[in-house]
Amino acid sequence: MSQNKLLAIGECMLELSGQIELGSQAKLNFGGDVLNTALYFARLSGDVSFLTALGDDNFSAQMISHWDTENIDTSKVLKIKDKVPGLYAIQTDKQGERSFYYWREQAPIKEIFNYLSVEDLKQYTKEYKYLYFSGISLSRWDDKQLEIFVNWLKDFKSSGEDKEIIFDLNYRPKCWQSKEQTKAYLHKVLKYVTVILTTFDDEELLFDDLNYQQTLDRYNNFNIPIVIIKHGTNPTVLQYQDQINLIEASTIVSPIDTTAAGDSFNAAFLVAFANKLDLETSIKFAQNFAAEIIQHHGAIIDKKHTDKYINKLKELTNANS
Repeated sequence: MSQNKLLAIGECMLELSGQIELGSQAKLNFGGDVLNTALYFARLSGDVSFLTALGDDNFSAQMISHWDTENIDTSKVLKIKDKVPGLYAIQTDKQGERSFYYWREQAPIKEIFNYLSVEDLKQYTKEYKYLYFSGISLSRWDDKQLEIFVNWLKDFKSSGEDKEIIFDLNYRPKCWQSKEQTKAYLHKVLKYVTVILTTFDDEELLFDDLNYQQTLDRYNNFNIPIVIIKHGTNPTVLQYQDQINLIEASTIVSPIDTTAAGDSFNAAFLVAFANKLDLETSIKFAQNFAAEIIQHHGAIIDKKHTDKYINKLKELTNANS
């Protein structure tokens, strides 16, 4: 089992953006929160596999081919016969406000556990040290799929003391039937989570939290060892071993596009964490990496802007050894 080996499970969809009007030329790409984290984890020399379900169509093949070029292990991507991936469109008005439209009800990710055997999941448990998923991942599954996933989480966590299950709430109201459904799903999975990477805005939106202490109090009910709360330009909150630290960002930047701010933070933190850096150093590295990402357009920025962080991570790791 590789020290850095991460399995990320989630949905990736086709994305239409640009000038989306009849007769116009729109831009076709792909998008997904867990995929963003997996991609940046790979760029920082992390060993990551992406577990998702796509179709056997040409668009699915194009996505997989692109992920291969980013050094993401795609051997766990399921290609379901006669299925196609979900699709969403981003329409931007004259004021720059974005609206999202989804066509994803038939996406194969909704039934991913129908195509995975108990033996498959046992093999994944043996192969990976880290398992990463998000609230968006959870929102794609019905009760039957969730039950299979929860049983897997239980087995994964109990298979070794060094196993880590990492979760980002990433709450998106449109993905859920109701707040009550979201809370019910969370109640089933949080008891197995060992690291939570959440955003205060999401906690405020779902639980009406007034401050980060309310967020911490709620997660303390689940005995989660490491709780990290991202809070924009405010200090990142870290709770570990009953100690609360507020970690200031070393630099505050003016964002151009915050689409993947949280996803990129998670990737950088997890790579540093997997390289045995202490939690505060890992968070500071993640803050700096996310600050770089949000100074460029798009969720996935050019590699020339991220490659320098590989050396920065090496310097931190060498200083720690």
